[in-house]
Amino acid sequence: MFKLVKDPVFIVGCRADRVTPVARYARHYHALIEHSEYFEFDGEVGHYVMLPEASDEVKKETPEVFVDDPSVDRKSVHQKVIDLAIDFFAEHINKV
Repeated sequence: MFKLVKDPVFIVGCRADRVTPVARYARHYHALIEHSEYFEFDGEVGHYVMLPEASDEVKKETPEVFVDDPSVDRKSVHQKVIDLAIDFFAEHINKV
């Protein structure tokens, strides 16, 4: 089934993702999709880091979603994803 994927695919994984562990998901699908590109955040970047910043009130209600490890800068992670997307689309947008 994944051999049928011919369009460009970019997969982002987070090494500390405990919801969808990279070994079973991001890395696995990258290996299955022949021409996929892949980037993995290291350290304590987890699954929910892709969500926007939350208010302090919301962080208290759902800390598992909105409270990152102190070593993680959510805004920097978001900027990296933006940069990766811009580069990916700049390379592939006219080739599909």
